[in-house]
Amino acid sequence: MKIAIHDYSGHPFTIQLSRELAKRGHEIHYLYASFFQTPRGNLMKTTSDHRNFNITGISIGEEFEKYSYFKRIRQEIKYGFKLASKIKRITPELVISANNPLDPQDILQRYCLGAEIKFIFWWQDVYSRAIYGHCSKHYGFLGKLIGQRYLALERKILQKSQAIVAITDDFFPWVRKWGIPESKVKIIENWGPLSEIPMLPKKNEWAESHGFSDKFCILYSGTLGLKHNPRILLEVARYFRNQENLAIIIISDGPAVTLLQNEKQKEGLTNLHFLPFQPFELLPQVLATADVFTAILEPEAGVFSVPSKILTYLCAGRPIVAAVPQENLAARILKSSDGGFVIDPSNEKDLILKIQKLIDSPELRKKIGNKAREYAVAQFNILQKSDIFEDLINQVKF
Repeated sequence: MKIAIHDYSGHPFTIQLSRELAKRGHEIHYLYASFFQTPRGNLMKTTSDHRNFNITGISIGEEFEKYSYFKRIRQEIKYGFKLASKIKRITPELVISANNPLDPQDILQRYCLGAEIKFIFWWQDVYSRAIYGHCSKHYGFLGKLIGQRYLALERKILQKSQAIVAITDDFFPWVRKWGIPESKVKIIENWGPLSEIPMLPKKNEWAESHGFSDKFCILYSGTLGLKHNPRILLEVARYFRNQENLAIIIISDGPAVTLLQNEKQKEGLTNLHFLPFQPFELLPQVLATADVFTAILEPEAGVFSVPSKILTYLCAGRPIVAAVPQENLAARILKSSDGGFVIDPSNEKDLILKIQKLIDSPELRKKIGNKAREYAVAQFNILQKSDIFEDLINQVKF
């Protein structure tokens, strides 16, 4: 088939799937939002890529106002029309769309339905639930009306999709609430790009170039946004401020990073280090530099939002300390794999104690890190994931 796979964020696992499906003979057009700043996979076409594999970044031609809510909506709508225009030129038989904000997802789907193109919603979060909570909190009655509009919009998009890929069965209460046939929903958990993250030594070129190779490194890499509490990282920096051989590395951007940078200057927290998102080709070295990974997710995120950074961390074979809700799929994965500790997001003290425990015990770090890698090897087989997607594609096709 000729298939367009769209991932607004350009995550490594969606690109990995696209490359594998191209090897299997499908003509794959991979599309992503080139203006959206976030950790991404390998978005460059390589000599090993199949001739059927194509990558296109879609621009809105202006700076993205990520943290201005109403300007962002306008730009996302603009993106939706550009995306639909690109699909019109490609003329695929099937579109699979992930991580797309609801307005452009609606525009894309309406075009596909009109053009008789099959549409699969790769459902990564109950987006309207988060929008309703944010708008109600910040805009009062108007915010509730906005939130209700998005609840109705997400329900409509899901109902009109030929199939839905959900990343956890925690979505089923919403499926039932919205009257969506359960037969349309296929559960396929996300995965980390295992084959692209070889195990490397801590002393590597990237670590050496940044002065981290001889330090104990606590690494946070990924989005710091509405679903996170950056002050947890600030508390970690305060607690370990007198340990000269320890570095807390934050690879991210946005207002939360600015807040932490300001606190670093005010309090003289020299153990805090900030870097922009790194190129994907450097990711194995970046991850190998870490002695411990950390991740944060606010309680309001509940069961739905599964941080892809945790899946990537598992591939790197280092212990993870995650402040995430106990009911979240990421928490359940860490518990079942023994690849890290799960901490209540409001318990900063426990987070620090778990990090200290790992600092004090190299044997424990190695044991937990090995368990993390073992889980990734067992669960993140791209051939098996591609088999599942190909079966679904064939079902939708006929």
